Amino acid sequence: MNNGDVIVIGAGSVGANVAYRLAARGARVTLLEAGAPGGGTSGVSFAWTNSFNKTPRDYHDLNTAGMAEHRALVQELGGGGWHPQEGAIAWEEAPATRAHLKETVERLASWGYPVELISPQQARALEPDLHIAPHVDEVVYTKSEGYVEVVPLIGALLAHAVRLGARVLAGQRVTGVLREGARVLGVTTASGTRFEADAVVDCAGPATDEVARLAGIEIPFDRVPGRLIYTTPVASTLRRPIHAPGVHFRPDGAGRIVLAEGAHDHVWREEAPDRQAWPAEMGNASVLVKLLSPGGPVPLHAHPARAWARRHLGSPFGKTEAWILLDTPGDGPGDDGDPAYAGIGFQPGVTREWFADAVRRHDNAGLRASLHRTEVHPGEVYVAHAGVPHYLGPRLSFIEVQEPSDHIVIPETSGEDDPGATMGLGWDLALDMIDYGTADAASTLARARQQPRVLRTSRGSREVRLFAGDVTEFFDATVLEVADEIEVADGRFSIAIVTAGDGWAEGDFGRQPLRKGQTFAWPASLSLRLCAGRAPLRVVRCLGPATR
Repeated sequence: MNNGDVIVIGAGSVGANVAYRLAARGARVTLLEAGAPGGGTSGVSFAWTNSFNKTPRDYHDLNTAGMAEHRALVQELGGGGWHPQEGAIAWEEAPATRAHLKETVERLASWGYPVELISPQQARALEPDLHIAPHVDEVVYTKSEGYVEVVPLIGALLAHAVRLGARVLAGQRVTGVLREGARVLGVTTASGTRFEADAVVDCAGPATDEVARLAGIEIPFDRVPGRLIYTTPVASTLRRPIHAPGVHFRPDGAGRIVLAEGAHDHVWREEAPDRQAWPAEMGNASVLVKLLSPGGPVPLHAHPARAWARRHLGSPFGKTEAWILLDTPGDGPGDDGDPAYAGIGFQPGVTREWFADAVRRHDNAGLRASLHRTEVHPGEVYVAHAGVPHYLGPRLSFIEVQEPSDHIVIPETSGEDDPGATMGLGWDLALDMIDYGTADAASTLARARQQPRVLRTSRGSREVRLFAGDVTEFFDATVLEVADEIEVADGRFSIAIVTAGDGWAEGDFGRQPLRKGQTFAWPASLSLRLCAGRAPLRVVRCLGPATR
């Protein structure tokens, strides 16, 4: 549609593509998203670009055409870090499934699809971390396949659409359709805003039928639930999708791996009589833990409070976060560089108007100068409460404990990716997320810098709580300082990181050696005893919100 007003509902991969294509053809596009761009099904897709098991032939050809379009889009958008294309690897172990896999290879070869059988040794040359059973003598390699990092793709599409004049409005849930007879004139949203247009395109993903129903249209629609599992960052050389017996997985950026398997999917229905709830006595396990060591400065940014995230992003979680500092060499070796530092909270005199102007002028030095800056040291613990702007200096190693979300607005930016810096919300709405309260340095840092307190002692060892009460409603953490031994039997799930010393853990599982650098997931039902070895043991336990 040339020179017409078009509303696109939904900023997933389909909606972002439609908005970009319409804007490129001269339409005046308004893209409305109920939450955040890529925050629905698109953001939790395995996104394997392939035509491996696509039958019949017409469906196979449709998928190969889609693969070609993705490759063309890489060139059109000026690069495709969002689309790694290094092939995929597959194998089976059982006789029946190996025979079926070989039949698939023969069918694909007859259709001209790039596929070959390679040896396990050749497969491990491509992916050194693979473990392939000794009796497997053939592995399938499909060199034209790859995967899509969908959220970065959506960001790229929206950035191009905005440059072409499109508006992208997040936090705008469509609740009504304006009609005159059979003609659609626009939509209304939950905020009470009225949007008029010559055409409305429904790209609402799983809510497509609900949106269509607002216009009096019934669309037969079914939802097929699935489950993806994301690891914490791991040391791995994985580069491509792997389809191993019982599971398939691929890299997911930042060192994570995403795993999926249809047989693992399970539908939880509210009406299911045998549904088992999470036991109340085990507390709330909602926590996200990261081990971070950025080489350069972390730009000034902020995260939303829960109420704001619920209203504008459709998320139950905001993002209060904490930094448990492990190593702080600062900016440069020896005494030549600046001491390690962080910035947090506005200095007196900063206003939203001044800050918004500085953001639009990309006055990044001024933005950083508007925050309180403080030196930081190993062993210290800081909290950036939701809404409070903050930044970090370079070369810090720390454990980040946070609410389980990654909602973020990054005011310190070059301006090249405003949709990415604002979660697609635009600066006017995104900057409303920030807490513009100001205080002197002493008050600000007193709230941010935590004062750990001893919870209990045992045999010369002790457990220390790291956070104040205004933090533990979001997440919790303790340090086990083990000089001799100490028991852990509080019935709380935790992520445990060994930060110093060595020793072992013992329980019904036997004995597990512990050393600095190891990370464990400790089930809520697990009781164990930690014992120091040659050097005192220090273990950080990261937990969900504290029980009352």
